[in-house]
Amino acid sequence: MLPYFECLNDVFSIRRSDIICNLQLATRVTAISTVIELSKELNRMDSAIESIPKQPAAGAEHRLKERHLATLDGVRGVAILLVLVHHFLQVADGDLYAVPRLLQYFQFGWVGVDLFFVLSGFLITGILVDSRGSETYFRSFYIRRALRIFPLYYSVLIVALGVVPLLRHTSASALYGMKMNPIWLWFYGSNLKAAFSFGTFTHFWSLAVEEQFYLVWPLIVLLCSDRLLLAVSMLFVVAALGFRLLLAAHGCSVVSMYVLTPCRFDDLAAGAIAAICVRNATLLPVAVRTAKAAAIVLGLAIAVYIFRSRGAAHFGYRLETLGFSVLCLFFTAVVLLASVAARGTVMHRILTAPALRISGRYSYGMYVFHYLLRPLFDRWFPVGRLGFGNLLLGWSLHILLAGTATLAIAMLSWFVLESRCLRYKKYFEYHKPAAPLGGFMQSA
Repeated sequence: MLPYFECLNDVFSIRRSDIICNLQLATRVTAISTVIELSKELNRMDSAIESIPKQPAAGAEHRLKERHLATLDGVRGVAILLVLVHHFLQVADGDLYAVPRLLQYFQFGWVGVDLFFVLSGFLITGILVDSRGSETYFRSFYIRRALRIFPLYYSVLIVALGVVPLLRHTSASALYGMKMNPIWLWFYGSNLKAAFSFGTFTHFWSLAVEEQFYLVWPLIVLLCSDRLLLAVSMLFVVAALGFRLLLAAHGCSVVSMYVLTPCRFDDLAAGAIAAICVRNATLLPVAVRTAKAAAIVLGLAIAVYIFRSRGAAHFGYRLETLGFSVLCLFFTAVVLLASVAARGTVMHRILTAPALRISGRYSYGMYVFHYLLRPLFDRWFPVGRLGFGNLLLGWSLHILLAGTATLAIAMLSWFVLESRCLRYKKYFEYHKPAAPLGGFMQSA
């Protein structure tokens, strides 16, 4: 029997060794396959990081366009209403009818221009990024921009500087209290002149800044990959702060820091950063989380500053250097969150309110007309008479009536002039080649 058990033991030993070998081999194969799969996954992640989508997937692109029509119109509405309230609180008899303390906080409405800049950088960069590779890239962009901006702008200049002085038998300079040669207005250089003196038309300085932005930005977007464009935009954000600090160090006026394009390029470039983030499936979640935190923290800081300064109607070096950067980051967070706000959320409901959307749709005309019509509004809607001795009521009604009149005139301008010119945009669509140019993922 002993030889039998020894033989059986040898058999089991052989089988144990075979099983162990097989287990070791299986473990090695599993480890190798796991490493291969991990390597593939890392490569896919690297590709996602290196690649930034030129445009979202078809469904995402459709939702993005819907949000543009809804929430971003609301953002425009907020911006124009802030600007209108700020300017309408500066009526000619302001010394006689002091602004009540409650309304003093709304003198901070000049920040609406900063919000306009961020939104413009967001929208324009989105258009350019999505149309990169188009055979009519420059032609379509500049003609479509001209059809949107030039008709109203130059019509107002022709009427105000050419026709009205003939009817009133006085010069445009005397009629409007102009402190600049009209040549600055005709060639979108009013911001350069406004750095030294303000006048009736100097609210056109922001339009000049945007036109100067349009001159250089399309070429930058075309030459840069999206990853490089992010870096360039960040560089512009920092450079604008540096330029303001440089002017402050040399004792330049705060007005120059407010109106010169290099000092305001951070808003436009920050909007560009947001535009790239919403088109990138990898960057978007991080950007949204960061934007939420920034909106809360910076929003509270701005609110405290407004409360302590009673609206910060007057500028200062601290506000126009670091303060402008804080506003830039806050409004960038707002625009980014508005662009991705889902239906039913509080932000979506607020920004799609009819009053904001209507104001946003006609915001360009409202901005062009409101400041020019201020002398008329001061006579038509006098603060002292409207309030029957109550300044808060008088100022509130003055702002409401002047704003309503501005909206009515802007709507008339839209239907009579602007919308007719915009019909020609259909002849200047962006034509892309059949195969997309490389460089980015084509789906989000």
